[in-house]
Amino acid sequence: MRKLASLGHRANTKGERRRKVAGDADAFGQAVTFASGPTLFGLLGSLVDAKLDAAPLFTVMGIIVGCAGGAATLWYRYQARMETLEADKPWRRMAHRAVDVVQSNDVVGRTDHEMRSA
Repeated sequence: MRKLASLGHRANTKGERRRKVAGDADAFGQAVTFASGPTLFGLLGSLVDAKLDAAPLFTVMGIIVGCAGGAATLWYRYQARMETLEADKPWRRMAHRAVDVVQSNDVVGRTDHEMRSA
């Protein structure tokens, strides 16, 4: 009976994780994120250009900064989403076990000479 309860809890956790990830993964939200940065910074740059009576220098700079910001936002969201999805994968669990084994053998921080003499 205890096994069934733990399986239900694990399935519930996975379902919550899937819902959370699916909410961030919609294409329309990503498109709005990527398009709003260049638009807003481009408009801000055009206002600065009009105020300073300059060429479209600040407009172009604003668009470039907006594109870079939108791309960075999408990249960091992607990284966070992948961390969430891969948290319980077998290769992650094996990597954590390997780190635990290395740390338990007190190998971390030793030099090659100390390793050979031990």
